[in-house]
Amino acid sequence: MSVAEVHTLVRTVDAEEVDPFLSRIEVDPVADVTVVIPTITGRDELLQRALLSASQQTRPPKAIIVVKDKERRGAAFARNLGLTQVQTTWTAWLDDDDELLEDHIESLRNGAAWSGADLVYSYAEFVGGRDPLAAPDEEGILRESPIDLPWNTRQEQHIRSVGNFIPVTYMVKTELAVQVGGMPAAWSPEWPQDCEDWGFLIRLLDAGAAFHHVPKRTWRYYFHDDNTGGRSL
Repeated sequence: MSVAEVHTLVRTVDAEEVDPFLSRIEVDPVADVTVVIPTITGRDELLQRALLSASQQTRPPKAIIVVKDKERRGAAFARNLGLTQVQTTWTAWLDDDDELLEDHIESLRNGAAWSGADLVYSYAEFVGGRDPLAAPDEEGILRESPIDLPWNTRQEQHIRSVGNFIPVTYMVKTELAVQVGGMPAAWSPEWPQDCEDWGFLIRLLDAGAAFHHVPKRTWRYYFHDDNTGGRSL
């Protein structure tokens, strides 16, 4: 997909009156990964960058699904709506203000093939701010910038009881994501706080999902005034 094609698509999505508007872009008919991007009004330039990065992968996705949440019902609603339209083995999440490096999908698929895991995550390049992430090693010692730490039982305990250190830009088996009900709604009885992607990880762990970490930077996280992620975990 060219820059001009992406720009046209972004204008088309923004012009739609339907709320939410869901747009599906077919990229590679033989691939087994779909990228889901939630977005809101007023972020056309960010969305264009995200779309371009997803469409120009060394191992392209089968499709890219963009969900325009004009009523601001929340990221969980938009991601779950996109999930209902996925027809591939894997779902890869991408926020509209993040960017995939060209080998992101290929790296995660290689990690999945090697590990047999249900969820595969890599690491980010942090642009415009410091790396906020920290995770425990096998001895339970909290390590900053844990790019080289493999997934371990201490990290599962940390996610369950302390906080999340896995940003949402990961790849998960679609069938399992649907089975657990997708992401919980923020500030709901089940999940009475924000960061619904953290609640989604706990749902997956409760279902017995196996996680695998690829020790490589395959995407970019941008700090800016309008994002809500990147907080110290």
